[in-house]
Amino acid sequence: MDIPIESILRSFVSKEMGKLNTCLPAKVVNADDLENGFIAVQPLINHRGYDFESTEYPVISYVPVIMPATSTCGIVFPVNVGDTVLLVFGQSSFDEFKLGADEPHDAYDFRKFDLSDAVAFVGFNTTQNSVWNKKHHITSYSKDSVKVYNNLGTENEVAFEMTKQGDFNVHCKNYNVVATEKVSITSPMISENGV
Repeated sequence: MDIPIESILRSFVSKEMGKLNTCLPAKVVNADDLENGFIAVQPLINHRGYDFESTEYPVISYVPVIMPATSTCGIVFPVNVGDTVLLVFGQSSFDEFKLGADEPHDAYDFRKFDLSDAVAFVGFNTTQNSVWNKKHHITSYSKDSVKVYNNLGTENEVAFEMTKQGDFNVHCKNYNVVATEKVSITSPMISENGV
């Protein structure tokens, strides 16, 4: 019995494509090395092989965390065990880049789309844990606003909000300003509540 070459090629390509890692949701299982920019994660969707057998991925260590930052500014926030992230796997080895090679260079390992070349994007949540869901916010929130917050949903929730209407709202227990030069306030009207 002859098997058409197309079937053989399709089967081969399908099997090889099943080995590629592109992106996966994962849960943070260790954040002890966050000071150096790394976390350990457990992928949440099991690998299904060519034979349709499902196997759990191993924990992946030393995964760089992507935060919104440049060389001169950024936002840094805690990443906690139990947080979910989106893993993206590199087309080539990231080893030299992780060690400081920030100019074009050759990868000394020829692996591609390997688990060890994952990076984590924080903020990839389930629908129930969406940061857009108002029920998670104690302080006011509108989907048209820019809001930066900490301690979400707790009595210590602190936030500042920039609204579409041009308001800047701060919600906190205590507000401290430390200026090394000067504090200036320019306003046609200042209102004060409390003592």
